[in-house]
Amino acid sequence: MIDEDLNIIGIVQARMGSTRLPNKVLMQVKGKPLLQHMVERLATSKYLSKTVIATTTEPGDDVIEFFATQNGYPVFRGSESDVLDRFYQTATYYKSDIIVRFCSDCPLIDPSLVDKIIEIFLQHQERIALVGNKMPFTFPDGYDVEVCSIRTLERIWKEANQKTDREHVFTYLYRNPELFPILNVEYEGGDLFHTHRFTLDYEEDFDCIRKVIENLCDHNPAFGLSEVIKLAKADPSILEINSMHLPGEAVRFAIDAGHSPKDNRIKIK
Repeated sequence: MIDEDLNIIGIVQARMGSTRLPNKVLMQVKGKPLLQHMVERLATSKYLSKTVIATTTEPGDDVIEFFATQNGYPVFRGSESDVLDRFYQTATYYKSDIIVRFCSDCPLIDPSLVDKIIEIFLQHQERIALVGNKMPFTFPDGYDVEVCSIRTLERIWKEANQKTDREHVFTYLYRNPELFPILNVEYEGGDLFHTHRFTLDYEEDFDCIRKVIENLCDHNPAFGLSEVIKLAKADPSILEINSMHLPGEAVRFAIDAGHSPKDNRIKIK
């Protein structure tokens, strides 16, 4: 049973300045920006108290703040380069107890998967600093979820001093597993990371994501990963749209799967 007094905040990192696909987070499918699709999907989570859009103070991101305020979404603006500080300041401003990190590159994120990982974190938080599904990656690219407490995030924010550790939220944690025990959630059906790409970095990624939304959104706007996999099996051409891009090429950490020992792994659908 989850304590209803816990303030569990989802934080979506979003900015307009992408070198590969500029303005991608506000590209539209079925009359809505992808960022809106994502926030609306996360709103169906059973456990998230709210979802906050964390953007930068750069003038180019004024449009994200405008989009958020026009739609009644919580928004926070912080450093473009010190992403860790932006994330921490967002979490503290909204008085978070538990933080769930998302990237706006993942508009198809599955709210039911998010809830499962939150549940796992709360079950193991006495011995685990973070629960995620990235060590190793087995879920499709575009389904990344990471959960930690405000205490852990504050410790990272205070201790991390290398530039690379400030440019990303959890790099310092991943590089120091002896200080921050990690529990990794893996996809029960095996490795889909190297065959299923639903992250947003290129025009072909947008075309792939658009086709998924157009096929599934009308029936269930918060469709889950299982429905996406079923669709891809029925129509393999969906996976071919962006197959020229390697999975996870925008997500590289100087870590290896050995940092997540076998007894710190859980398999779920």
